[in-house]
Amino acid sequence: MSRVLIFFLAVGLAMAANDSTSSNSQGATSLGAMAAPGWQSSDVAEMETAREVNQQLRERLREFIGRQNVTVERDVVYAERGEDKLLLDVYQPKTEGPHAAVLVVHGGAWRSGSKAQLMAYAREIASRGHVAFAINYRLAPDHIFPAQIDDCREAVRFIVANAEKYSVDPERLGAIGYSAGGHLVALLGTQGVSIAVDNAQVSDDADAVVDATNGTNGEVAGESLIRLRAVAPGGAPCDFRGLPANMQGLAFWLGGTPGEKAESYNAASPAAFVTKEACPMFFFHGESDELVNLSSPKEMMAELKKAGVENEIHVVEGAGHIAAAMDMDALKAALDFLDGHLDKGDGSNQ
Repeated sequence: MSRVLIFFLAVGLAMAANDSTSSNSQGATSLGAMAAPGWQSSDVAEMETAREVNQQLRERLREFIGRQNVTVERDVVYAERGEDKLLLDVYQPKTEGPHAAVLVVHGGAWRSGSKAQLMAYAREIASRGHVAFAINYRLAPDHIFPAQIDDCREAVRFIVANAEKYSVDPERLGAIGYSAGGHLVALLGTQGVSIAVDNAQVSDDADAVVDATNGTNGEVAGESLIRLRAVAPGGAPCDFRGLPANMQGLAFWLGGTPGEKAESYNAASPAAFVTKEACPMFFFHGESDELVNLSSPKEMMAELKKAGVENEIHVVEGAGHIAAAMDMDALKAALDFLDGHLDKGDGSNQ
């Protein structure tokens, strides 16, 4: 890890701040929206400062790009939802393939953020010899669950379908994400991805969540699944079951309160789908995270252990939600874990 990587992290977060303030009039940029929708004035000031320095960071970024041993193809359409085009950026190493592929999923409480947010993760992945695919996905409240996980699944299908084009080995797939993105990759890791796509999987209807889970525990009768080799969820909420029946904090995303939409809250919970078929998982999390408590991944780890699934965690001492996302040791540990599984030549995704 280098100063260059730290710089790209700063750029990504500044871009995410810019996206949030310009595209989401409802405010919340993090999982803090669960407990307290809307920003305090100090939050707005910080975001405005980020916007002011964003252009300077972008200019400096261009200077660094030419020095990296990575090529980037931006704004590739991986799916279309009505009039909306879903885009991803492809980060490729300048080495001969085929390479493993890693899906990179941004955070933002399922309601903000963009594929630029974790560009530092994507560049570091590509510098390690893998192809990184950093995606946009549909955001709440305009698109409620399961839209976000449907888009992640479609991105996985896109990678497999375009493996030859991007010099990817479709048998070696992984994923990393932070915050809401961590939650989404944890779902991918427990459920897998069905090869076929049905109408429910492109719906914005929260009543379609049973179909959106790929069936019971991520298995579809008579159908093969694309299985990821490993995932690395950072700052991830892992279980929405058992929340107070009248809690409104996630209604913007899950279509109602837990009392009204219990099935949606269950379907959105990675911990609810842990079986022996889940892929190895590496969690990284801030010790002092007040937005997503450290107990969230630890409780899921206990379920993974019971199922006999390999799992590890890197706890960033004293760090909150954002600080943990930028911690170099945590990112290195997560990518080392992915490397250990993606570099293996055995196994199958189907």
